Amino acid sequence: MTPKKLHEVDRLSRVVFTVAERSHVDTIIDIGAGHGYLTHLVATQNPSRRVVAIDCEDARTCGSKDRGSRILSSVHHQVPAAMLNFGGYHHRLKLDPTWTSKVEYATARLDPATLSETCGGGKGSRYALVGLHSCGDLSGVTMLTTFLECGDVKAVVVVACCYQRITTGSGPNDAAAGIPLSQTVKDLTSHRNPPFTLTHRVLSSAQLTFASFADSTTIISSFKGHYHRSLFELALRRWSTMHPASFDRLGLNEPASFSSGPSFRVGGLPKACTRNFRAYCLAAAGKMGLLVGEDVEQDLGLGRSLDGLILELQEEFPVERMLPRIALMCVLRSVLGPCVEALVLLDRVKYLEEGLGCGPNGEAKGKVWLRNIFENDLSPRNAAIVAEKTDGGQI
Repeated sequence: MTPKKLHEVDRLSRVVFTVAERSHVDTIIDIGAGHGYLTHLVATQNPSRRVVAIDCEDARTCGSKDRGSRILSSVHHQVPAAMLNFGGYHHRLKLDPTWTSKVEYATARLDPATLSETCGGGKGSRYALVGLHSCGDLSGVTMLTTFLECGDVKAVVVVACCYQRITTGSGPNDAAAGIPLSQTVKDLTSHRNPPFTLTHRVLSSAQLTFASFADSTTIISSFKGHYHRSLFELALRRWSTMHPASFDRLGLNEPASFSSGPSFRVGGLPKACTRNFRAYCLAAAGKMGLLVGEDVEQDLGLGRSLDGLILELQEEFPVERMLPRIALMCVLRSVLGPCVEALVLLDRVKYLEEGLGCGPNGEAKGKVWLRNIFENDLSPRNAAIVAEKTDGGQI
C-alpha cells in the first residue's frame, strides 16, 4: 500500500473498531470493498466479528481474495495498541499477532431487501456498514438509506469520494437524484426560481483542492489533460453537425448531452493516448463507440482528413493561449470546491438526522457525527460520516 492508503486504512479502521464495540455489532460489511485494503485490516482488528467484503465487480472481489490469501502478519497490520476517542467513547485497541484474517466475500449490489441473504447473517444479526472513499451515490443515498431502512444495520461509517458520480436530477424534488436527500437542503434550494440544482460539472469541482497543485511536476500534465478534453468536446460538437447519424445512435445529437452528466464520460485512457491530441481523439472516440471500422474519417463522417480538423482546432485554440485560462479555471474551482463538498456532506448529515429523529422535536433514535479523520495534506477527502442507532434502533 502507498503511504496515503496506509494512513487512511489505519485511521478509519480505528473508528470502525470503536463504533462496532459501542454498537455491539457482530458483522462488519465493507461496501465497495475493492481490493480489500480496509477489509483485511478491519478483520485483523475484529477477530470476534464476521467481516464481509461486498463489491459489484467480480474482478475486484477476486483481487481482494487473492490479496487476503497472501497477507502475512506484516508491519501495517501490527498497529500498536492505542487509546481511541470517538463520540465520547474510549477503548484500547489490541491485536493478536497470531490470528489469521478470515474474510467472507460477495459480488453484489447493496440492497436493504436482500442484505441478510447477501451477507449470510441470521435473525438478530447486528450489522455495521463501512466504506472508504465509496464513490458517488454508493456513499450517499445507497448506504445511508440502507442504514435507515434496515433494522439490522446498527451503524454506518463512510468516507465519500467521486462526487461527480452522484446522480443529478431536474430539481430538488426529483426522486431519482442523489442530491439533495434531506428535506433541509431541499427547502434551501427550492426557494430560488428556477430551483437551484447541483449539476455534474458543479459536483466535479468538489473533487478539486489546492492539494492538486502541490506537485509541480504533475500540474502541466493535468492542465494539458484538461486542454485535450476541452478540444475533444469541441470536436464532438463539430463532428455531430457533419455526421449526425453516428451521434443519433448514441443519443448525442442534442447539444446539452455533452455537458449534462457522466453518461458519456470518457474516463481514463492509457498514457500513450494522451501524448498528443490526435491520439487522444482516436482513443476517446473509440471508447465512446464512435469508431466502428478502420476508416476513421468515414466513421466520423468528416468528409476530410481528421488531421485537418485537429490542426484547425489547435490553430483556433493554441495551447499557449489556453493553458493560462485553464489554470485560472482550475484555481477558481479549487476555491469553490470545498463549498460544494460541504453542501453534499451537510445534505447527508441532515438526511440521517431527519431519519433518526434528531432535533428539538421527538426522541432521537440515534446519533450522527461528521469528523475529519485523515491528515488533509495526505488525504484531502478526509470527512467521515458516522451514524449509530440507539439499542434496538428500528426506524
